[in-house]
Amino acid sequence: VAFTLLVLVVPLLLFMRGLLHDKRRSFLLISIFSLFYFALGVGKLYSGLDQQFYAISLTILSLVLHLSSLFHVNALVRKLRREAMQAAIEKTQETTA
Repeated sequence: VAFTLLVLVVPLLLFMRGLLHDKRRSFLLISIFSLFYFALGVGKLYSGLDQQFYAISLTILSLVLHLSSLFHVNALVRKLRREAMQAAIEKTQETTA
């Protein structure tokens, strides 16, 4: 159990630096990477093992990770667009003044 947990957790830690520095690329990669965990959870759920709780929790948590990272990327893109629009407005106001 400990080795399996180690194998499942360590790859997620590779993206931690980018997540802490709010890098859009890291959020996109973790979103794609979480689909692997979703598939793993669904596979464990239907494999007939007696660890149904772990399979359900892995499936739900990976889906939450995937959706939250996508929503965060969407918010980052909106913020960048808003800042670019504001800079363009300020630039046009400076040139007309």
